[in-house]
Amino acid sequence: MQAHELDWTPERIQAFWDHYSAVEARAGLYFSRVYGRSLIAHVQRHIRIGVPLDYGCGRGDLLAYLAEAGCKVVHGIEQSPESRSATARKVGDRAEVHLGVTAEPEVADTAFLLEVVEHMNDAALGAAFAQIHSALKPGGHLVITTPNNENLEANKVLCPECHAVFHVMQHVRSWNAGSLRAYVESQGFETVGAEATILSPHAGLLDWLWRSAKLYSGVRPNLIYIGRRA
Repeated sequence: MQAHELDWTPERIQAFWDHYSAVEARAGLYFSRVYGRSLIAHVQRHIRIGVPLDYGCGRGDLLAYLAEAGCKVVHGIEQSPESRSATARKVGDRAEVHLGVTAEPEVADTAFLLEVVEHMNDAALGAAFAQIHSALKPGGHLVITTPNNENLEANKVLCPECHAVFHVMQHVRSWNAGSLRAYVESQGFETVGAEATILSPHAGLLDWLWRSAKLYSGVRPNLIYIGRRA
């Protein structure tokens, strides 16, 4: 049987992530849970977050951290009813939480799109950015994270049963600061900053020390983009 690239249909994507999220041992590996506090600190050095919206909020780790950081109202877009319920429980009474499969127009000051753009085809990207642009207030900000200049081929595996070749985390595209900036600007945003850096699993002084040591070594795996709705 000849090896072939897997066609990521919506059904296969759903099956992949249903299985991934069902494994409890992976609960502590989600990007927002591990790096959420470090990311919030990074963003706060550049902009005022105000009322946030997390596009693809999952089980609510980032929204819970934002509530912890003082946000009184938070919004999340998430397709899974189970994940929306988990988010509501995680945020609790620390903030007024609004969750749904879409968001009302102009409800957020800052939208977060974390570790998502590397998974999307052209149609899905266009739909996501249109929805985010609508949900942001005029002059609102968009924060994106994605792996920096990832070598997709290095992270592909072959299914020994069907010989389909696929990325182990369902990534379908790689971004660098230039390509991400050009795309987001084409979707109606002005760039505030786009940089390759490193986030840490820590907060406060330990976050700064950990990142400083890694940056000194030249490691910059995280690409962070901040834009403003034009």
